[in-house]
Amino acid sequence: MKNLRDFPRDVVDLYFADYSEGVLAGSALEIVGEEIVIQAGLIKFNGRIYLLTEAERIAYQPTNEDMIIKIKFPTAEESNEFKTWDSELLLSSGTELAENEFELGRFKLREGAKLRTDYNEFSDFATEYNTVNIIHVKYSNLGKFTMHPLIMDFFAHKILNSDTDNQFDISFAMQTLQARTVSRELIKSYLTRKLELTQKSYSNLEIYNYLTQIIRQLSRYQFKNTQMKRENKILID
Repeated sequence: MKNLRDFPRDVVDLYFADYSEGVLAGSALEIVGEEIVIQAGLIKFNGRIYLLTEAERIAYQPTNEDMIIKIKFPTAEESNEFKTWDSELLLSSGTELAENEFELGRFKLREGAKLRTDYNEFSDFATEYNTVNIIHVKYSNLGKFTMHPLIMDFFAHKILNSDTDNQFDISFAMQTLQARTVSRELIKSYLTRKLELTQKSYSNLEIYNYLTQIIRQLSRYQFKNTQMKRENKILID
């Protein structure tokens, strides 16, 4: 990954000037055999935009402990013509980040298990073992970083595929699917109104847990409706 030195820097910096730190585009994770593949993408870090021009790979193995996938941004290297900010892709134990590191995901892999990046249920995003956790990854947005688009898209589809007639939920779900990334303020506003929460800052994990709570409420509502329909059908028969 290199700083965008080969592009019109003034244009790029101006366009993303009001965007927060985080993933701007791409940088998705995929598991291929015993390697984690990081797709090409853009990341804004400490006010500077970095470009991953092609996919990169890093080997992994089961350790039964927390592992974090991260990018380390060292200090700039100067030459007569320009500065370069080369970065390093790392996989290390624990979940802590240094000031010059950026998280792409984390996982805990058991011996004999396979690591995965596919999510079939909303709860899969928080699965403790054998699944890459992307809840803590920062995605760039105007003003403040926000949640991973995969998480928000999954939540929105859960709402729209349900039996709910709550227009507040439906409106939020439709706005979510229309946006590349959903504003953190919009997510917080939805959660505080929906769950009557206190107006304050919430971490990515807290936001995810509240979204999970809404999905569980929705599931109970659907179950109740199904039971009522069955009872009505029995009465009619």
